[in-house]
Amino acid sequence: MNALAHRDYYVYGANILVEVFQDRVEITNPGGPVNGLTMEDLGRKSLSRNTLITGLMQRMDLIEKVGSGISRMKNAMADYGFSGPEFDVNENWFTIIFRRPSSSEDSYDQKLDSPEKMSEKMSEKMSEKTYHKILVLLGKNSYMTIAELSEELNVSTRTIERNLKKLQENNELLRIGHDKGGYWKILK
Repeated sequence: MNALAHRDYYVYGANILVEVFQDRVEITNPGGPVNGLTMEDLGRKSLSRNTLITGLMQRMDLIEKVGSGISRMKNAMADYGFSGPEFDVNENWFTIIFRRPSSSEDSYDQKLDSPEKMSEKMSEKMSEKTYHKILVLLGKNSYMTIAELSEELNVSTRTIERNLKKLQENNELLRIGHDKGGYWKILK
C-alpha cells in the first residue's frame, strides 16, 4: 500500500518491484524521495506525493496514520529481534530492504516454514500487544471511544474494532450500555 501511495506516477513504464530472495525482501518504487525530504527525515517527517491516493486509502482504512509507517516498521521488527529496514534511495528509485534472519539468527522459538506462518506469528504477537494496550487504556478510562483508542494507539479504527471484538470473544472485555454513552468493563 505504501508503494502505491508514494510512487511517482510520472515515471513512464516503471513498475513497483517486490523481489523475494533467500536472505531478504526488497520493494522498489519508481521515484526518489518526495521533494523536500532527506534520508535523515525518513520516519520522522512526512510529505505525501499523491495526496488524493493517500487520502482515499486513509478514508478506506487501508493505511494507518500518515507518517507513522517507518517508525511502526522499525518498532515491530525490533520486537522480533530483526534489524530495521534498510533504504537504497536515489533521485529515480526508492528501495526498502527487509533482511530475513538466517537459521542461526532466528529469534523465534521454532523455525518458521513459510512467509505465511511468519506473517501469522507477527500478527498474533502484534495483536497481543494491542490487546494489552487497549486494556490498559480502558482501565484508566472505561468511556474511551473507538476513535479515541485509535488515536491513542496510532492504529486504524478497523484495527481497534477487530481487537475489541476478540477481547469480548475471549471474555476479557464487556460492553455495558449503548455505543453512545456506554462504557467498557474489564473482566480479567
